Amino acid sequence: MMASALVTTGGRLYANRTQLAWSDYCCTAGLGFAVTETSLMFFQLRIARHAWNIPVCWLLGDTVKLRFGRSLITIMATLMAKTSIFLLLHQIFTLERGMIIAIRIGLAATCAVAMVSFASQCWNDIPRAGETWDDVALKFDRIIVWSPATSIMYLLLDLYMFLLPLPVVARLSWPTKKRLKALAVFSTGFL
Repeated sequence: MMASALVTTGGRLYANRTQLAWSDYCCTAGLGFAVTETSLMFFQLRIARHAWNIPVCWLLGDTVKLRFGRSLITIMATLMAKTSIFLLLHQIFTLERGMIIAIRIGLAATCAVAMVSFASQCWNDIPRAGETWDDVALKFDRIIVWSPATSIMYLLLDLYMFLLPLPVVARLSWPTKKRLKALAVFSTGFL
């Protein structure tokens, strides 16, 4: 998966090398965060098994700090990837006033979800006064509420991004075959 992201981003940067836009910079930053998170994940390969088979002592100490760092980096990677897509849509659909407003709403929603997620992660995973990192590791109930909520919000944003360009492309005065091809290109986001 990482290889395809590297090839796709590299191709995008090569194609736009003479006139890079903000979407290209966000895409590159998102890739950088994703590569960093993947690299940190390799430090935790020994606990890559079912939670029932992990000794509690493996979840304490530096593992808690590493998990916290990975979660913040994942939030930033997700923010940059979604921002990149919204900025790319903004570049493509600059003539449609309603589309620009819809894209800006999606961009604001993406930033809001990322900021709330970042704040929640810090609130739940940083030890409070008198606690240690080991105490935080044993309190999994702190993240149980926010994790599903964040996942649902990101899923809704993905659906929003997927559906956003389809009505504009469907209204184009192109031949049906050409419109279907354009719809197929934008529909790849559904995969």
